[in-house]
Amino acid sequence: MLEFLFDTQGFTPHAESVALDPTVVRLHIVSGLMIELAYLAIPAMIVWVLAKRKDAKLTPLTLLLIGFIVVSASNHLMETLSLFFPIYGLEGMVKLATGVISLITAYAIWRLLPKLVAIPSPKRLIQIIDAREMEIAKREAAQEKQRKSEEALAKKVEELETTNKELKEFAYAASHDLKSPANTLTLWLDEFEIDHGEKLGRDGPEMLGEARQIVGRMRDLVEDILRYSRIVNTDPSRLECIEPMALMREVISDHAADLRAAGGAIDVKPMPEIRAQPRLISVLLQNLIGNSIKFRSLDRPLRIEVCGEITGGRRPHSVLAVRDNGIGIDPKDHEQIFSMFNRLHNHEIYEGLGLALCRRVAISHGGRIELTSSLDEGAEFRVYLPMEPSRAQQAA
Repeated sequence: MLEFLFDTQGFTPHAESVALDPTVVRLHIVSGLMIELAYLAIPAMIVWVLAKRKDAKLTPLTLLLIGFIVVSASNHLMETLSLFFPIYGLEGMVKLATGVISLITAYAIWRLLPKLVAIPSPKRLIQIIDAREMEIAKREAAQEKQRKSEEALAKKVEELETTNKELKEFAYAASHDLKSPANTLTLWLDEFEIDHGEKLGRDGPEMLGEARQIVGRMRDLVEDILRYSRIVNTDPSRLECIEPMALMREVISDHAADLRAAGGAIDVKPMPEIRAQPRLISVLLQNLIGNSIKFRSLDRPLRIEVCGEITGGRRPHSVLAVRDNGIGIDPKDHEQIFSMFNRLHNHEIYEGLGLALCRRVAISHGGRIELTSSLDEGAEFRVYLPMEPSRAQQAA
């Protein structure tokens, strides 16, 4: 192999073929050395840049390019040497190595052509950067706007909470203070009847009776406001696992006298366990049963059915249902009866706050109450309570 690479027998140096013109020889030497110097300077500069740039990495393609440039420089060096030394075997091997590395480098670059073509032009890059900067500016403006909106909302919520608290305290204090005048007025009416009953004439007792009814309705209204205020001020996060059947026994006991007077009966069917506040659920059932007794039909014996179930779906609910065979409610009045201080148009019986309390109890547990009813066909109230309720939001 060494003989093949370095044997000069039978070969004539290139310089002898151009010896007749020394200028040509010098031209080949100078140009060859310049090319070799440039070829070697380029990989040196690449290595220097890679050493200075900490984020730069020496990739396989970079090594191929450096190798390609070095063997190309070696090829030109061999051409310069062959002017004086006919070591054409070594020159051929250097050319072979140059060809192999050149092909490998060309193949590597060819595989990168799609990515190279996809690289945007400088003008396009500037456009992309400008568009990104505009998008970032818009996003920052939107975030700033959202931040200000959240701050304003938080401030408004704080103001509403303060106002709501003050209203609750006012409602409780005002209703509590109104009980005393109502009771005093009742005592005065009783004393007035005792002292002056004989002087009132035939219409006097009837007028006193109406006055007592008015005072009684006012006292009932004050009691309703007090109950409503207590429910509104209840912390909705304190939930317990309770058995509705146990609460129903208390409710039936409380309404036993009214049920006997109305000739009614209550059929209580099995109900699932619920997570709720026992006191509020007791208020709910008390009002629904009392509503059924109050609005019973005089044409048939009162029958009340209480039952429960669990709904399906992504967020299951426990359902408490109370249905009766009373006078029913016109569908156009279904939403109206849940309002506070409501008087239905189809009769003159004052509703009070009973059903408004029921809606408040349902809402405080994160649930709802629905009504199905028609005139003279009874009514069914269904209360939906989440199986895993989150902290209930206060209604407006």
